[in-house]
Amino acid sequence: RLPHALRKFERTLYESHPQLGTAMLDKNGGFAPEVIRMVTEHHVTPDGLGYPQDVAADATLEESRLVMVLDRYDEMLTGQLTLPPQSPQEALSHLYKEGQAKRLDLTLVSQLIRVIGVYPLYSLVELSSGEKGIVVAVPSGKSHQPIVSIVAEASGQRCLPPRTIDFSHQESGGCTIVTALDPDKEGIVIEDVLREPVAVGQQ
Repeated sequence: RLPHALRKFERTLYESHPQLGTAMLDKNGGFAPEVIRMVTEHHVTPDGLGYPQDVAADATLEESRLVMVLDRYDEMLTGQLTLPPQSPQEALSHLYKEGQAKRLDLTLVSQLIRVIGVYPLYSLVELSSGEKGIVVAVPSGKSHQPIVSIVAEASGQRCLPPRTIDFSHQESGGCTIVTALDPDKEGIVIEDVLREPVAVGQQ
């Protein structure tokens, strides 16, 4: 990750990577034309302001546009280039705004959001009970009702072992997810918590 804004020559070098990748695939051979096109086109934006600029925005493969959405999402999560890492919720929100601005394919962005869910996998969330938990599964078709592993009581005390709540089986009027939280600000290391044994069962 670069600690400064990209200088002009760095930006030019970075934006040449689709052509460099295409040349590498052509040299090695054995790749389907569609694969080569995806490498070439995955930074060509719907508004025509992407790169390489000699590729028409309205002529790209849908697969190329999908790779662009996924690549952008990964950049936001990992903080590539000069961007600080974002939470999944922040990244999805930014993706949607870029879709609305025609920087990304809005239809594909919307589909990604539906697949990932309102609360993406491994998000830290706060419940209406005051408890904190980690999203450990997102049932198909129930993106707003994930399975959450409770890691902290409302008092702040760690929940050991963590217990699970399947929100798709919650009765009306039961506990709900209130908001997503920043793990760093809460002092919770998601990777460490996921290594801990979990109490099987649901509320």
